[in-house]
Amino acid sequence: MYTIKSVKFFDTLDGGGFNCTLYKDNKKVAYVYDEGCGGSLYYDCLNGWDFGSYTFDEVIYNLIDEHRQKKEEKKGILVKREFGYAILQWRVTIPTMLKKYSNGLEAIQKGYDKAIQAGEEVLNKEYLSSIGVNV
Repeated sequence: MYTIKSVKFFDTLDGGGFNCTLYKDNKKVAYVYDEGCGGSLYYDCLNGWDFGSYTFDEVIYNLIDEHRQKKEEKKGILVKREFGYAILQWRVTIPTMLKKYSNGLEAIQKGYDKAIQAGEEVLNKEYLSSIGVNV
């Protein structure tokens, strides 16, 4: 199983890029770098690891998406879009809303219900369920 760690995002003139470390079965196998200018990913393979002709770009991009979603799931309700996702959010994060406002959970539930009624696919259902939202 592949995982990524040490993910760093940065802005570029053409959008944004990232770098991270790729692991296979908990063993560090490569450093991965995306310049953020529309080209291919760069791999610096470690310890003689070679992925041959197979490209890991799709695997890496999926892992990056999962990493971002996990990092942002507490900002609001994540809904799927054609290319990625959007965050339906309030002025504060979900944990702050629950802590500061007595009706915080009710507001989050209403936001979730509204997204579902609009036909949105909610991506952070597991987190929302863990805080008491009926999903």
